[in-house]
Amino acid sequence: MLTNDRLSDHFRSEKDLQNLIDGKVQESRTLEYKSPEALKNHFEVAKDVSSFANSAGGIIIYGVAESNDHYPQNKVWIDKRNEKGDPKETLENVLLSLIQPRIDRLVVKAIPSENDANNIVLIVDIPESHSAPHMANNRYFKRFNFQSVPMEDDEVRALMGRRVRPDLKVWLKFEPSLLYFDETGLSQPIKLSLAVQNNGKALARFICIFVDFPPELRVFIINNLNNEVNWVKMNIPIQRLSCINNVGVFHPSTIIHWTIAELMVKFPAGVEGPIWTTIYAKDCPEKVGGLRYKIRNSSGAALITEELPDEEHY
Repeated sequence: MLTNDRLSDHFRSEKDLQNLIDGKVQESRTLEYKSPEALKNHFEVAKDVSSFANSAGGIIIYGVAESNDHYPQNKVWIDKRNEKGDPKETLENVLLSLIQPRIDRLVVKAIPSENDANNIVLIVDIPESHSAPHMANNRYFKRFNFQSVPMEDDEVRALMGRRVRPDLKVWLKFEPSLLYFDETGLSQPIKLSLAVQNNGKALARFICIFVDFPPELRVFIINNLNNEVNWVKMNIPIQRLSCINNVGVFHPSTIIHWTIAELMVKFPAGVEGPIWTTIYAKDCPEKVGGLRYKIRNSSGAALITEELPDEEHY
């Protein structure tokens, strides 16, 4: 399932913060607790936030004290009555002025106390940035274990690659999910759909997708739906379906449902197996994906699919 949910969406009230403390959720590469005192050092705030954006993203919670072993201890409220101006706006201005380039989709959220709305905790929700690397105080930083540390030159250069490239992911979907088999063991025509998402910063062009079926499946193209869909001869025992689109342009942060073909597929009853995908595009590194299928029963069978973990790709 594709989603635009943010980590900060899980924090709506004081109760959600208390659940972190009661659950003893330890700091990690993507989670950090800070006392309100930390907000006074603006350069340190910018360093910490930029390090998350240069890494895998995450959240920083200003208003939760931590123990020496990085577990949350208790809430330490930011009292708006003791601040010059709105603390949330002040923090947003610090991040806008001290981090270059600006971090897109950065969210600063205030969680008020249930007993006194003037007492708040501030949550900074930082995405894994495709505009990275981001600089704070003329330095580049990254997350390492529980802290923000300076980046090496080669790490900065690698992030510049992330900054300008498309980042594509493919999902497979068979429709319908209920199969009926004839006397030869073939199912009715099954439409195979691909959902492609560009999570990168740049446009994706000249897209080529390979769908690799294991040899025990018998797959026939019934309708190519005006796409360039062909079988590719392979020297290994797989069946490769090639789909090429040299016309379309995939914009960043979009989901395009692209039906590439209608197929007739023979599934071995009562077994499971993988179907692999590989996608290529101009200026985009090769990305692999796929699904694992399961067949329940042999007549009127349910076709069940789940996303294939990276380690299961050949």
